[in-house]
Formats: sequence, C-alpha cells, structure tokens
Amino acid sequence: MSEHQVARAYQERFSRQARAETALAELVQKAASVVLGESEPACAWLVVAGRPSRPIPRLVPPPSRAEAKDALLDGVKTAARLRLHSDPYGVRGVLSDRLSNAMHVGLRRWVDSNILVPELRSSQAGAMVELHHDGGVVVCVDLSHPLCSQIGTAMVDT
Repeated sequence: MSEHQVARAYQERFSRQARAETALAELVQKAASVVLGESEPACAWLVVAGRPSRPIPRLVPPPSRAEAKDALLDGVKTAARLRLHSDPYGVRGVLSDRLSNAMHVGLRRWVDSNILVPELRSSQAGAMVELHHDGGVVVCVDLSHPLCSQIGTAMVDT
C-alpha cells in the first residue's frame, strides 16, 4: 500500500470508531432520559448499553416479539447461571423478578419494562431492557431502592 492509502485506511478506522462511540453514547443518553423522566426525582439509575462491533446485515429481518422475548429470557437465565457459580453472597437476579416478560414494540426496538406501562408499575425498583433491531442492547436498573435487604452487605466504597 502506498502512504496515502495507509493514511486513508487509518482515517476510515478512526472515523468508524468515532461513529460507534457516538452511537453508543446516544443509546445511553436516550435510555437515561426515558427512565429519568418516568421515575421519581431522587432515583439513581444504572444504564448499561452495548452494540455489536460488526453491523448486522441489512437483509436480516428484525426480530419478532417471540424472538425478542426468548433472547431476553435466555440472557436472564445465563446471568442467573453465571451468578450461581461466581457469587458467594447469593445475590438475587437484578432483572428476573422485575420485568413483566411482555415485550412492547418501540421505535426499531423491543422494550420490556416495569415502569413504562402504568398497569405494570409496582413497588419494586424499576427496570427497563431494550433490544434494538440493529443488535444494540440497553439495560436500565433503578438502584435507589433499598438493595441491602435484597443482596446482603455487597456495598462498595469508591
């Protein structure tokens, strides 16, 4: 490769990385604005987002409601299985007892939540999961409810 081709390849690589970081930040910002808008003013939310490093081909159809629900349930089961093997404190699942298991259609995404649908609201801490058609995943959990009674003394000082 000539020098200008190498320079162009590096420029394209850094541009792709910048676009991916921007898209990830937008996922976090949009989800945070939704959960903060639907919760009490003094709530603390943990918002985690991920996107595939390689885009899903455009010809792949979006997941159906059943496929999205199955993917979410598989993820919760996997997390519970991993937790059982690695957690000496016996911490309960963060999502398994909070979500409604009723996927709702969103804008190019499937959403499961216990805060967005008034009939599904409860006294439990809020949770929301988004499964985007492009492979992105967002998980939001309300951490402001008293967790010490649920998970023992797993508090961390930073």
